[in-house]
Amino acid sequence: MNVTLEMIDTLRQRAKVSYEEAKEALEVCNGDMVAALVYLERNNKIRDNHCSDAGYNFANTIKGLVRKGQETKFLMTKGDKVVINVPMNALILTTVFATPVTIIGGAVGIFTNHKMKIVKPNGSDVDINSAFDKVSKAVSNVASDVVPVSGNDNKAE
Repeated sequence: MNVTLEMIDTLRQRAKVSYEEAKEALEVCNGDMVAALVYLERNNKIRDNHCSDAGYNFANTIKGLVRKGQETKFLMTKGDKVVINVPMNALILTTVFATPVTIIGGAVGIFTNHKMKIVKPNGSDVDINSAFDKVSKAVSNVASDVVPVSGNDNKAE
């Protein structure tokens, strides 16, 4: 049976699903509206009237962010050896709940020439070492400026 736009619209209004979901359900059920509703219900596609679109969209956005955070990885390497390989969600939670540990770990990583990067789900990297290298150079410059000054002070005495 051919699925018509009117059938899709009716199913969309009753089940509060997208055009794609309504069309798929009707095609799978050969245009039978009741069977399509049962199909959508079994696949947990039907949104009840208590759930607003804003709440549904918010929940889907959060689910997407959590999924993306699990797929995106934070890597810390020293040479060819991977020292840390954790999902971004774990890094974010560690930063929130154990901020001193994260700060100390990052500082130790910078000063011991560890390389840090974020690997996206598609495999591309976000190299964060350039920012850390700038910080490391600034710290080294300050340290080298302090050492000669204190060394000169000792010679003058």
